[in-house]
Amino acid sequence: MVSSVSSLNLAPKTQYAISGKQLSGLTQGLHWGDEWQAATNYPLVRIVNNASHHVFYATTSGISSTSIAPMAPSTFNMTIGSDFENGPSKLYVFATGIASLPIDVTISGGSNKIAEEKAAADKAAADKAAADKAAADKAAADKAATDLLAQQKAVASKKIILTCVKGKLTKKVIAFKPACPKGYKKK
Repeated sequence: MVSSVSSLNLAPKTQYAISGKQLSGLTQGLHWGDEWQAATNYPLVRIVNNASHHVFYATTSGISSTSIAPMAPSTFNMTIGSDFENGPSKLYVFATGIASLPIDVTISGGSNKIAEEKAAADKAAADKAAADKAAADKAAADKAATDLLAQQKAVASKKIILTCVKGKLTKKVIAFKPACPKGYKKK
């Protein structure tokens, strides 16, 4: 049970004191007969960013007591890293797998990963919208060009009758683009 943290506004590379009871857990750790023993009753500090839910672990040092006696008081120091994300977060103290109740803290001077991710997502959305608009504009231009070409073909595919004269002679010319023969004039 954490009773106090020297500050609720945390910054990287600054040492903060945490005090409480039973901070070293309920057991001293792991042992396997007479062959192997390992103490695991050291407090760990886990900080979870409220916005991203990313988890970070602080460095702990100066543990005053690793006693597992019921409600044994202890104090230790913690330091957060510069990669911790800025903003409101929850601080938990763990020992031998048991977590304390969360403590509300605010990180400042750390990473702006959340803001950077939001800016990147906003940029990606804007780029996609611009690409979608460009694709729609190109599709509309392609359709207009296809429609115009179809219209021109329809007009060009219609044969025209042209009457040409040379003196008393009359000649009819039927073609897509009719022209009077040499010496004849259009009537």
